[in-house]
Amino acid sequence: MNILFFLGLPCPFPGAAWTRVGHFAKTAKDRGHNVKIVGSFLSYRLNKPSKVMWEGIPIYNICPVFGLDSMLTYIVDFVVSMFMLIPILFWRPDAIVISTPPCSPSLGTWLGAKIVGAKIVIDYRDFFITYKISTTKSKLDKKALKVYRRFMSILYQKSDLVVTVTEGTQKILRWLDVFSTVIPNGADTKIFKPISKQNGVFTMIFVCGTVSYYDMIPVLRAMSFLTDLDINFVVIGDFNSIPRRAWINKARNMAKKLGVENSLTILDPITDTEVLAHHIAMADVGIVPINAISTTAKNAYAVKMFEYCSCAIPSIVTIDKNSLMGKMVRENKIGIVVPYGDVIGLSNAIRSLHMGGKMGIQMGWNGRRMVEQNFDRIRNSERFMQLVERM
Repeated sequence: MNILFFLGLPCPFPGAAWTRVGHFAKTAKDRGHNVKIVGSFLSYRLNKPSKVMWEGIPIYNICPVFGLDSMLTYIVDFVVSMFMLIPILFWRPDAIVISTPPCSPSLGTWLGAKIVGAKIVIDYRDFFITYKISTTKSKLDKKALKVYRRFMSILYQKSDLVVTVTEGTQKILRWLDVFSTVIPNGADTKIFKPISKQNGVFTMIFVCGTVSYYDMIPVLRAMSFLTDLDINFVVIGDFNSIPRRAWINKARNMAKKLGVENSLTILDPITDTEVLAHHIAMADVGIVPINAISTTAKNAYAVKMFEYCSCAIPSIVTIDKNSLMGKMVRENKIGIVVPYGDVIGLSNAIRSLHMGGKMGIQMGWNGRRMVEQNFDRIRNSERFMQLVERM
């Protein structure tokens, strides 16, 4: 079967979206299918179209995307995405897997699939449009985004298969009259695994994805109450774009203001998963500093937490204890849940794991066992491909 995967971002890249799509594509190739991946090139960064090979799979970053967060650029991306009709008419795949968000660049791919009679699979990872509706202050933008969401939901309804990541996102889709199957995120347990390490500086790690979902400031404030402890806070992420640069500069300035700048280490994004896994496994605690308005706050899981768990390190998550992720952490005893903004509670959580010894070790192994049983990305990718093949 000829399968085309589409993700409206420059691929590959260090992020949850690519990790998910990349695993699906590699599994499809391993099962004997002819696989191509189409990504984008970002016009506002003056990128150029490119072709790269990844795991023996060709990736064509040929879909132009503005990638800016406004209704105008959403509309432009919708229109420009019609370019995708050309390669689809040329390749004529049997099935096209469209991973969203971003949503607007996918219209041309969806229409191309309809024209050539390919089966359409929607991989709905994140209810980003609903998040934007809840956070925008403009009444006009709210109305426009609701129309946008409704239009996308109609496309989902007319697709052959819709998969999503959690029961929470499944409920959102059901509210939009879209039926879906849950294929959860997780971690590759063969790559993200525990390693033996010598006791050194107590290290907390935060693998940062979409910056708008996270807030490091409470963590830095908590660290200012722990100056009697030797702590290193390692942050890994891509902070080169203008909004990301502003976000990380704010964190740097706050660290300096609080006197903890020497305890903060910021690393560039790591595209080699084995190198990333090593950094995580060498840490003592994984941090998931979710802000109060994040889409992850109630109905989703942060992929980084599965990677922390797979490496057998405990997690500290700033989230409501009754959210999906809050319940997961508490019920499986894989870390500590602290409400967003509770700086004292956060400092106490860090101190308890710093001093806890066996408690942190047990939480780490609880997490490893949980991922092996329910969130092994290899096994879930196999299940996804079985659904596609049955179509």
